[in-house]
Amino acid sequence: FDEKPFHEQCFQCVKCHRPIGSKKFYKDQRGLICSNCG
Repeated sequence: FDEKPFHEQCFQCVKCHRPIGSKKFYKDQRGLICSNCG
């Protein structure tokens, strides 16, 4: 993500707090949002 290393457990949706893993997501001013919450 953004060509920076990340911890998978930290790479989670800001709405549901579930890990994003290989799911689709987008980024807004609050952080990462998974496609289920978007």
